[in-house]
Amino acid sequence: MPKNHPSEMVNYAMHLLAWAHDQQLPLALFGSLAISSATAQCHYLTHEAERVLKDIDFASLSPAQEPVNDWLCQKDWTRHEDIFAVSEGRRAIYGSAQFEFTMDIVFDELNCCHRMNLRGRLSPESDYIPLPDLLLSKLQRVELRPRDVEDIMALLACHGAELCASQGAALERINQVLSTDWGFYHTVETNLKSLKVLDERMPTEPYLNSDGISRASAVAEVLLTVLEQSQKNHMENSVVGRRSLAMVSSGRGNVSNLF
Repeated sequence: MPKNHPSEMVNYAMHLLAWAHDQQLPLALFGSLAISSATAQCHYLTHEAERVLKDIDFASLSPAQEPVNDWLCQKDWTRHEDIFAVSEGRRAIYGSAQFEFTMDIVFDELNCCHRMNLRGRLSPESDYIPLPDLLLSKLQRVELRPRDVEDIMALLACHGAELCASQGAALERINQVLSTDWGFYHTVETNLKSLKVLDERMPTEPYLNSDGISRASAVAEVLLTVLEQSQKNHMENSVVGRRSLAMVSSGRGNVSNLF
């Protein structure tokens, strides 16, 4: 088995998570491995994605930094000190001579195309970050890759009811993140709109069956409508927003009957 075979990576990730859970440390997967775990029992999936995975993505909090580093060093993993220093301790990448994949751990926030605060969001009992954070971690990319589209569609198809539930905690979290960062909101809005055009984005052998693709597209439309209305409401309640309201798209009707 190759040293970066998905099964080998999953096994090692679960080994580290089991130790962290036992120590009551906040450590959780994000990225493609997390989405694979979150959608593992979903009947909309057609097959396991055939991907060459290069790293395991974890999110954690600053208090867990030292014990996680000690554990990995004991297992012959080496931290890239230059990256750790440049990120001011917000990111640690580990490599090992035993494996071809790396461990990529971010602390306190996700900071890629946009920033998302993770303080108060990680549980010592969960294998992956909460679903709304997981979805936003993909939707925050300015340029979606085919595998990002697969991951987003899988989350929307398999967890759409929870993500879009009126008055639900997931939707509240998404609105809370996007209402304070217009750039983040614009990227998410653009990406949700782009999911309507799937022919050039989905692979020849779809990751989702036809029902799953239809389901994901419908959920994306609902989520987009709800977020646009929430953004409009937020702008109506702010001085700057009232001056710029003409730039915001109006809502698209009642979506309460979809679920």
